[in-house]
Amino acid sequence: MKQNMQNAAPSPAEQPPQIPNGLGCGLGCASVFLGMGVMDLTVLLLYPAVPVWLLVIPICSLLYRKTGKCKLLLYAARGAGITLMLLPFLMTVLVLGFSETPALYPVRRFIYRKGVVNRHHSAVLMPEHLPEKPAQYDFHARVQLPAQDYYPDAVLRLRTDAAWLDTYEAELAAADGLMRIENEPPEYDPEYDEEPEGPQCPQYLPHYLYDTRYLTEDLSHAVFYLPQKTDGTPDRYAGAMINYETGLLIVWI
Repeated sequence: MKQNMQNAAPSPAEQPPQIPNGLGCGLGCASVFLGMGVMDLTVLLLYPAVPVWLLVIPICSLLYRKTGKCKLLLYAARGAGITLMLLPFLMTVLVLGFSETPALYPVRRFIYRKGVVNRHHSAVLMPEHLPEKPAQYDFHARVQLPAQDYYPDAVLRLRTDAAWLDTYEAELAAADGLMRIENEPPEYDPEYDEEPEGPQCPQYLPHYLYDTRYLTEDLSHAVFYLPQKTDGTPDRYAGAMINYETGLLIVWI
């Protein structure tokens, strides 16, 4: 009789659910690695995730083994812990993908600004809301990586009507620390220089953003808003270019 009692399988309340708890340790390491690209938000998510996995889940698990109670609370704590660990990976996927989905722009803008970089007047340069139906839209971003000579960046391109561009430019004009610069075509001497053929890259637009396959229009009358350095000169590492003639807006951070 005693031997049968010893060989009897323990009840569910006596079985320590080790697999979900061990899964949390693995997810913790994976979330830090996969969430490195949005590290600022990953760190914020670790603040609640660590006590959930180190305190709440062990306490609920112990109560469940001892008393058979707190089952729902244990499952809820595990679900919350797993969600907190998966969010950094999901945010990285959102930032790197969906570059041509305007509906996800507010979420991707938030993740980029709060998780990747928040510099160079990004809150103002990156519009908070997009036009309802932009004629063209793409928003490409790169996340943080522990690599030499690598910098995360984001580029927003869209085409819309002049009314929306007026509203957007008014917000830029009201912001402190931004310089308004009208594009000036490069001067050339007909005696010594050949006249340039076709559209030319504006002076203040970084060359890596000027792709003749897509930017075929004349940008000679474009308007730029660039951060102002301490010496009063414009900083071309971030800015916005507005071309009212074609409704084109390019923002780079």
